[in-house]
Amino acid sequence: MTEEEYIEIINSIKNEDVAGIMFEALLKLHDQLELRQHAMTEADRWIYCLFKAFFKMYNTIYHLSNEIPYFFRPHIKYIDIRSINTQIRSCHEIYLTYNYITATIIADGGIEERELKYNAYRLAGALDNKRIYNRIKNFDGYRERYDNEIIRIDSEIRECRQAISKNSVYKLLDENIKSAVQKGHWKVTKSTKLGWSDLLDGTPMPRTYGEFEYNILSLYTHSSHASLELEAQHDYDMICALAHLYKLTALMCMTTTIAFKLTELDKRTRALINDLAVMGNSIVAKAEGIRNAQQETSNQDAT
Repeated sequence: MTEEEYIEIINSIKNEDVAGIMFEALLKLHDQLELRQHAMTEADRWIYCLFKAFFKMYNTIYHLSNEIPYFFRPHIKYIDIRSINTQIRSCHEIYLTYNYITATIIADGGIEERELKYNAYRLAGALDNKRIYNRIKNFDGYRERYDNEIIRIDSEIRECRQAISKNSVYKLLDENIKSAVQKGHWKVTKSTKLGWSDLLDGTPMPRTYGEFEYNILSLYTHSSHASLELEAQHDYDMICALAHLYKLTALMCMTTTIAFKLTELDKRTRALINDLAVMGNSIVAKAEGIRNAQQETSNQDAT
């Protein structure tokens, strides 16, 4: 589309329309993926589960933002802003995980890389399960359950490690990173282990913006005094409260379309996705520019 078309479309979309348009975008991609499930690899079927988890949480968050009743007092309604932000935080992590597994990070982003990252992710989950079962094995009445489950979990761990070791992209990793992957660290490049913030570098989202949003969402999630203050002072403007969710949804749609080579969405939806994807980037870019300039000045003073 031309720049004039893009601007005209964006100006025609009201803030109140955004939630519905983004829901329809997720639904269209979901329907396309449903039709392809039978031809997906096991890894892609589980990766698709990440998409479905994001979609369900998007829907749940929007329900929460429109007031919910007390179950036994349906005439009393409220907006649970803490739960909304906790759910958006989970969507943030799902997007970063989903994008990391499907994007080009280590090699060429092909099937082998996706399989490696999926199996590393799966191995980390199996190792987490084993740690949990090891904690309960001596609890009264849990020994039989432990004995049954640990066989399955150990088998899954062996299966993942074997699949990882045979993977051609795994062979490109530094030896210390190979060791880390085998121990359950699934976020890696060829030579480094990655944290959640590092995953932002593989997305269109500026790191400063992503870290800021995640930190705010985490304040709501934790039971600190700051979380109480944020909840007490919230103005309940849902358009602003859900802005980061809409940005994450736009990025999720972009990643899904590329990762699974899906049919493009309609022009209006694509225009909105692009607008949301860059939302806030310019403000952050200015902040990063100021910070970099200050750092450069500090370095010059030091020398």
